Amino acid sequence: MKTETLSLKVEAELKNEFKLVADYYHRSPSQIIRELMRDFILENRQLNELTVKTLSDSENNKELHTVKSTEELFKQLGI
Repeated sequence: MKTETLSLKVEAELKNEFKLVADYYHRSPSQIIRELMRDFILENRQLNELTVKTLSDSENNKELHTVKSTEELFKQLGI
């Protein structure tokens, strides 16, 4: 996977404290930032194409089916 560099400005105290906590958990700041970015995307992702179709079908009483759990639903919806 190709990587790119992301530059950002933060207060020196925030950077130093972040590095100390990352070191405590034996992880690099970059590892933690990538994880935070992925979590942010998952929490704020727009509806995907399948979700839009499913909602439309549901409103029109088409192709209705049940799932056993929210995890199964999210898996089927691709989220």
